[in-house]
Amino acid sequence: MLATIKSFLIKTGIVGVLVAIIGGSGYTYFRYTQEKISDLTQQVTQYELNIRQCENTLTQIRQDKVRIERETERLQSRVKQAETYQSELMDKLQRHDLTRLTLEKPGLIETRVNDATKQVFEDLEYLSRDN
Repeated sequence: MLATIKSFLIKTGIVGVLVAIIGGSGYTYFRYTQEKISDLTQQVTQYELNIRQCENTLTQIRQDKVRIERETERLQSRVKQAETYQSELMDKLQRHDLTRLTLEKPGLIETRVNDATKQVFEDLEYLSRDN
């Protein structure tokens, strides 16, 4: 009977040690998974913030693109106006022989050339301003 009690105590001790080992392992695994879940949750939160920043940046880039396209169209329109004006001036110069007119009527030509030069400079000033 003493042997049976010893055997029972040994078996109970072994079972107790096994339960303690399994319990400790389970607790350790539980703590590890909880820490891992916490880390992954923080990473997901950070990724969500990064995604929002990227979306905001993309929205800003799209708005800038639209603004730049509008400005480009406006500038192209102004370039066309300047080219038209240049073409008109070149046509006028080709129609008039300024050398002959200068020799025949120097006062008349000088005044007109000065007035036209002044107008060209004013036009250039206007076109080069930021409107």
